[in-house]
Amino acid sequence: MRRFENIALTVVTIAIGFSVMAYGAAGLLAPTVVQVSEVSNIENRYYAELPSLTAESVLDKSFQDGFDAFIADHIPLRDHAVLLNAGMQRTCIAASAAIRGYVVYPTFFGSHYYAVPSDGLIVDQAEELPSDDDLRALDAWIVTLNEAAQKHPDIRFVYDCVARHDQTEANPTYRYFNNRLNPAWMQEHFIDRLDPRIDAFIDSVASYDEIVDEWFATDPHWTLERALKSYNQVAERLGLRVYPYDNPVEVVDSWQGTYANSSLDLDYAINLEDLPIDFSQLSFYNLQEDGGGEKYMGAREAVLFEGVQLEADGASKYYEYFGGGAAEVINNGENNGRTVLFVGDSLSYCLERFIASNYSKSVILLPGNGRYSRDLESYIEEYDPDDVIVLMHASKYETIAEYSPAFIGL
Repeated sequence: MRRFENIALTVVTIAIGFSVMAYGAAGLLAPTVVQVSEVSNIENRYYAELPSLTAESVLDKSFQDGFDAFIADHIPLRDHAVLLNAGMQRTCIAASAAIRGYVVYPTFFGSHYYAVPSDGLIVDQAEELPSDDDLRALDAWIVTLNEAAQKHPDIRFVYDCVARHDQTEANPTYRYFNNRLNPAWMQEHFIDRLDPRIDAFIDSVASYDEIVDEWFATDPHWTLERALKSYNQVAERLGLRVYPYDNPVEVVDSWQGTYANSSLDLDYAINLEDLPIDFSQLSFYNLQEDGGGEKYMGAREAVLFEGVQLEADGASKYYEYFGGGAAEVINNGENNGRTVLFVGDSLSYCLERFIASNYSKSVILLPGNGRYSRDLESYIEEYDPDDVIVLMHASKYETIAEYSPAFIGL
């Protein structure tokens, strides 16, 4: 029996390896017939490449590991098989959920993404309370902010702490788990510990209806309409220009979103809207430590004013459209001599132009989305801002500690 199993395994392995090689060869010889993609659209990542065969790579087993990953990624129709498998699991889960009266259920066995078919939503599981390591990161972030406010009493500090819908009781999975993050916890353990010089507030999702109406149905980001509600709260505190959400236009008619791809459930499509405001007076540049030079800030202007269309598929239309990343912004239409240091995360991508429209110069930092080797104080000393605005989701300090520990003194 054991011998038969070994023979069967060998045959299957050879068959899979041959199919991968034949599939790749067909893609090279007949690319118009067989298209071999280098990217997984459903997982939003590049497929593994064939590793280099060297004596060292064989001895340290990196070749074997890399070859296994290459084979797994290049099985013909892999994405279709992955989606089909998840779909079959979801059918079983949905049937079981219906019997028990659940309207929300995992998108496949072991998934932490949950489908709400009645509203066409996919949501992330309600977020756990911070671990001890994360609490140390929170403490460091509080110390960093308080020291900056105390050292620079002439600078206005505003902190918009966004409690996303996976960080509030409004999340449809919240009641099924214990020890979940919520705005009351963030108020007590974070906002109330900040120096009173910092005008800080929790910017929460108050109800499930807000999730349906104001956040993308299969993506962790908010709609521009919801984002502007947060921007306007900051603007009113600092006397900046308030932007009403008037006369929006659709700029992408159908895309999946990150949650759809990560959950392996592509049944729900969403659209993307924007306000046709001309921000051509803004010039974006990379930070000097990143080489300076003009910075590409997404396809927004080309889509809105030049008729360019984004392909209606894939997961990253939010970033692809708005752009993102650290930048210096020069406002060629505003000469008030004021500078803002804007510390954000991916939620702020859609707001960077609105913030920058109020200042002669804006410096945008995203320490939880990139790697920074300097602390917050060094940026304040270098750019001498009039205002410091922080807008990021409630537990972003965790990825700041992971990506840019020096930024918060770790």
